Amino acid sequence: MARKHDAKEPKNPLLIYTCNEIERLYFLQMRRDCRYANLTVIQKTPQAVNLELMVKEAIKMRREEGFSAVWCVVNPNDLEIQQDLLPAQLELAKRRKVNIVFNQPGIEFWFHLHFGMPAERDMNRTQLSEGIKNWVDDYRSTRKFFSEDEGSQFFLRLFPNKSEAVIRANEYRLLIEDVPFGAPEGLATNMPSFLKAINDECGRCYVSRGQLYEKHRVKYDI
Repeated sequence: MARKHDAKEPKNPLLIYTCNEIERLYFLQMRRDCRYANLTVIQKTPQAVNLELMVKEAIKMRREEGFSAVWCVVNPNDLEIQQDLLPAQLELAKRRKVNIVFNQPGIEFWFHLHFGMPAERDMNRTQLSEGIKNWVDDYRSTRKFFSEDEGSQFFLRLFPNKSEAVIRANEYRLLIEDVPFGAPEGLATNMPSFLKAINDECGRCYVSRGQLYEKHRVKYDI
């Protein structure tokens, strides 16, 4: 019997444009497990050293490849962020219909929220990665980890905890409207609204209990 997928037809081509390899591999795993064939995931070029250049690359790719929607996933460790230039850069992205996804200090913060609150408000990526090991003892923020079976299993560990991650982000008042991206300290993310947008475009994600618990299929929103 064919596996159901609550997806909208026809599917519009979408692009997630990432800052680093860990983000790219994470979203590729999401694409595979959720069977989002219309979703393309690409890492920015090394030449895109700041937000403006990354946005311009995304604009060019959208125009040339015909993507209906584009999200740039950014963090202050992989891009040069200048507070005085940030408003104009964000306005450029908005004007050219490029969505900005923030994770400060990095996507490790979003991973951590699936399991619990960070111990402190100004933790760096290394500290957040160490915190994740309280729940996933073999976790590593490395290309090797996310390229092998551990990365696939890690996504499946995150998947059913997405609702808890959203609740924690809201409770901790860490959405981008509350904590400006690029601030000297503090954690921030707008991943919940981003994943809702992907859900609205692609339909709900179905992951089998064969992947999670060995039998039966269960539905989750991403």
